[in-house]
Amino acid sequence: MSQCYPKNSCFYSSFFLPRQATVVSDPTLLYLIIFIMARVLSNRLPLWRSFSSSVLLLFPIHDMKKVLLSLLVGGTLLLPSKVWAQAEEPAPVEYSERVPMPGAGRTVLYGRALDWAQNKFTYTPKSGLSTVEAAATIRVTGTGQVKQVDNRGKDEPLTVLFTFSFQATDNGYSYQVSSFQIVADPKQPSQTMEFEAYRAQRREDKNNDKTHNDRRITAQANSLASEAAMSFRSYMNSQPAEGNIGLVEN
Repeated sequence: MSQCYPKNSCFYSSFFLPRQATVVSDPTLLYLIIFIMARVLSNRLPLWRSFSSSVLLLFPIHDMKKVLLSLLVGGTLLLPSKVWAQAEEPAPVEYSERVPMPGAGRTVLYGRALDWAQNKFTYTPKSGLSTVEAAATIRVTGTGQVKQVDNRGKDEPLTVLFTFSFQATDNGYSYQVSSFQIVADPKQPSQTMEFEAYRAQRREDKNNDKTHNDRRITAQANSLASEAAMSFRSYMNSQPAEGNIGLVEN
């Protein structure tokens, strides 16, 4: 049987760990572990901060194994799932890339990208095409679709708007697919909401554990962003032989 010294200083008692479990017998290390746990929990809830600090000051080291169990149980009960969910907030939906093309020329790159935006941009209806030749910038809004499901698993299509932006220099270009907006109510197509805000609403929906609509629409929107980016890069890479646009020499 494992022995602990000094007496009653084991990290866990045999009451809730099997006999083969590893124990921590150093009181200083034990105190450090509990202090770290209390600090982590205190960052989550202000009420827990004051409680855990008081506990650590009132109890001697040799009683810390009892305090540990209280911290674990109390902390778990005080931390609702929404608190943990906030720590895992998904990243915004977007795709961006910078493509170095030494000596390619800003005018050539801009002209190629403009041709794609005007004639090859398939995410229609498109709107807001804006170009500034002197700055070699292009901006256009495209339309796509994602699907959420209702409580019966039936698809509910939603219109999504996104912005494609481009800028060229003499030595390359950068582009971005971002600023996703969603039409939450098909009956009001002119009313849009930021995608991240709508996704947050889906996460708070009482049926989200069943529908997983927050993750569902995020995956589809990310796929749409990647698809638009691949379409653009493919077109830039297909520049006629005299240009070599988008092709990097090995």
